Amino acid sequence: MNSTNKFQTVIWAACFLILLQARQVMGNFPIYPDIYTTSVTFPAGYSVGDCVEFVKVNPIDAGASGNYEISISYTRGNIAAAATHVAAISHYNSNLWKEVGRVNNNKYVDGYLNFTVDCNPQYNNARFRIRAIDTYGLQEYPITVNIAITARNYNAGFNPLNNWSNDTTVDKFLPMTNDWDLYVGNLTSQDGAQLAIKASQNGNVGIGTPTPASKLDVRGVFHVVSPAFSQYTGGQGTYLGWNRSGGGGEVNFVNSKGGGTVSGFAFEDTNDGNTFNRLMTIHGNGSVGIGTAVPDNLQSWERVLDLYGNLHSKLLVRSSNIKTGIFSNHTWGTQEIGRIGTESNHDLGLMAGYGNVVMSLKLSGNVGIGTTTPDEKLAVNGKIHAREVRVDAKDWPDYVFKPEYKLPALNDLEKQIKEKGHLPDMPSAQVVETDGVALGNMVKQLLKSQEQLTLYIIKQEKQIKKLQQQLNGYGLRKKKSRK
Repeated sequence: MNSTNKFQTVIWAACFLILLQARQVMGNFPIYPDIYTTSVTFPAGYSVGDCVEFVKVNPIDAGASGNYEISISYTRGNIAAAATHVAAISHYNSNLWKEVGRVNNNKYVDGYLNFTVDCNPQYNNARFRIRAIDTYGLQEYPITVNIAITARNYNAGFNPLNNWSNDTTVDKFLPMTNDWDLYVGNLTSQDGAQLAIKASQNGNVGIGTPTPASKLDVRGVFHVVSPAFSQYTGGQGTYLGWNRSGGGGEVNFVNSKGGGTVSGFAFEDTNDGNTFNRLMTIHGNGSVGIGTAVPDNLQSWERVLDLYGNLHSKLLVRSSNIKTGIFSNHTWGTQEIGRIGTESNHDLGLMAGYGNVVMSLKLSGNVGIGTTTPDEKLAVNGKIHAREVRVDAKDWPDYVFKPEYKLPALNDLEKQIKEKGHLPDMPSAQVVETDGVALGNMVKQLLKSQEQLTLYIIKQEKQIKKLQQQLNGYGLRKKKSRK
């Protein structure tokens, strides 16, 4: 025996004596092995699903102490990978193989791996196995998987196994823990730590809360920074980001259809988690419904904004103390009516082109077309083209034809014309140029003058006939006197 081997023998003997001494000091408290290393070799040409049970573990306290870290590594031509898995085994578990989740994964060129770890946590017969999930590398060569198991809790021993089989039915994962907490704080402070993250048994994750009520429950403010749109690529889902365009300052809500046919956003509220009230809908085509899931678009417009209320709704635009709105009211008085106008005490102007007010509606009720200062119920600064204009009028001058009407004498009309320069009851040129013409009154006065003129003509016709008769009688008498 050389000196090196002698030295190693002495060291091992000393360690053994120390362990014996420690056992005497601690009484009958057992010393449990916590690390087990081994390897298994898969032959050339192995298949996906090939697996080998390599060890049985023995957690104490009726199996409740099961907490293991299993690390594997392997290599052959064109493959070199490693991973670390974490398994939890409790007091009572079913006899079912489940895949063990990874906490570390060193894939070949960040993309390839061949093996995983399974666990059957059966009570009093918990076992681990290596299972092939791919066959990367030079398949004409075998591949050896190096294994290291660390018991993170008490373990009464490791029993080597070598049971081969093929299993492609594993579709469940073994829990790593029932739940998980991360507490952080100042190590030198007397204050207690703060809960940062909570992972519950149902898969919910809470940040700042010990009782997360959804898959991600954040109690507090969170900050999103994602300047690259490439972070949004993927399947169906909603992405929250910031500064997608690179200009800064914008918050991005991105809905990815991922091959689906319906897209958009829905904003809802609920009191019980069962009945939901739709507040607003943004469809993938850009149409928006407020108070409705389906914006009304009977004419198939490219974009629609539908503000819906069962009895009434209002679209209000405000600046300072000016309120302009569009109103739809199913029960406005006794009428079903739609309105547009100012809710505040301000005039309303309709524009065609920015700043070009073509119609003005005043609080007084006056309406101006082509003018913003209408002085009557309707003031038009320009020409009016119409097929017909209807004017309501009273005291229509048919009374001129009644027998009791006294027709003005022509010499009185002549005097009026010489003195005033216009017919009686007619406005002067100066008045018309200043105040305009009251159309209804003007038509009435013109008709009155026309009817008077008709009476003058009839009267004159009678006088002419009478003179004609007189002339004819004078002629006959003269003719008889000649004979």
